[in-house]
Parts: sequence; C-alpha cells; structure tokens
Amino acid sequence: KGFFEAIGQRGGQGLASVLLLGATRAGLHPSGIGVALIGLALAWLATSGSIKPHYLELFRRNLREGALETHAEVPDLDLHSLEVLISALSAHNDHEVTGALDLLASYGKANLVPALILYHPSADVVLHAFSLFSGSGRPDVDRLIGRLIDHDDERIRAAALRYSASRAKLPLLEAMSRDPSPRVRTTAVVELIRRGAIDEGKGGVVLRTIIEA
Repeated sequence: KGFFEAIGQRGGQGLASVLLLGATRAGLHPSGIGVALIGLALAWLATSGSIKPHYLELFRRNLREGALETHAEVPDLDLHSLEVLISALSAHNDHEVTGALDLLASYGKANLVPALILYHPSADVVLHAFSLFSGSGRPDVDRLIGRLIDHDDERIRAAALRYSASRAKLPLLEAMSRDPSPRVRTTAVVELIRRGAIDEGKGGVVLRTIIEA
C-alpha cells in the first residue's frame, strides 16, 4: 500500500507536469486546462468511491478466512476499516473474531475492544480476549471478573483469576485454592505463595499434589 501510494503520488505529479507542458505547447487556453482538470478530479472521485466497497469487502473476506497478517508492520487504520474490525467482533466465525482482536492489538487499538467480548459464547474467543487485556487494568474488564470467576468453564475461571490475581482479596484466593479445577487451584496457590499467605515449602507440596493428582 505504501509503495503504490508513493508511486501513485510522485508518478501522478510527473505525468501531470508532462501533460500540462504538452497542453501549453499545443496552445490550449488556460480555461480549457481548468475544465480538463475538473473533469479529471470528478473522474478520480468517482473511481475512489467505486473502489471503496470492493476494498472493504476484500478486507472482510480476508478477515473471515484468516488471510490477514496480524503481526506485520501496518499503516494507520482508516475509519471504514476500523468499523469493519469492530463489527467483526460479533461474527459467528471464531477465527474472524480472534483475527479482528489481533489486528486491533497490532494497530494499538486494543482499548476499543469492548469488555463485553468476555461474554462471548466461545471459550476460545474469551481466552484470546483475556490474553489481549492482560496487564491493561481496564476498569470495565475488572467489573466483569466476579462473574467470570464463577464461569462453568475451568479455563475461563483460571484466566479470570490470573487476570485479577494481583488485586484479588485473600478470602477469594483461598476459596479458589479449593476449586475442583487443577488449573484454578494452581493459579490461586501460586498467588498465595507470592503474597506470602502460604509458606513456600507448604505451597510447593500443594502444587506437587495438584500436578500428581
């Protein structure tokens, strides 16, 4: 995109200069040149308007098919592309949603991802969103943690606890250390050890018991 923009701009300027010189040499009146320029400008606007829907559809299709490179150097998002990414967060296709999350993160727009994505019916999407929100300290995400810690899916409970462990109260961590899920128990015990609420030796024994269970 950057290459074609540079070539198009410089090449267009060079071509316009040549055409203006040719028109002047041919004796074309300035008013005629002005009319020609207006015509070219209108043609450019019409072409630009007709290309945009095709570009956005290509963007959507590549997003659905996972064909967009989410870890490459990217230029600034235009408004329409940003709208496509935000709307893709509610797509039925999990790959489309996670692709949109990755692209928003690549563009430095993770703050635009709504916290309600954590209520997505797909556990894979929720876990992907948690990895995106990690360390963000977003208040809107914090408000949802209480419900997610009680989620039926052990992976989501563990992810919610990992996200909020450093801010969780000791009674909650102690309760989660008795959770049926080894993942959740491990997360809670590790944080309790870090805080000194459990002796490292005793904590090590607890962790080995969880691993060997």
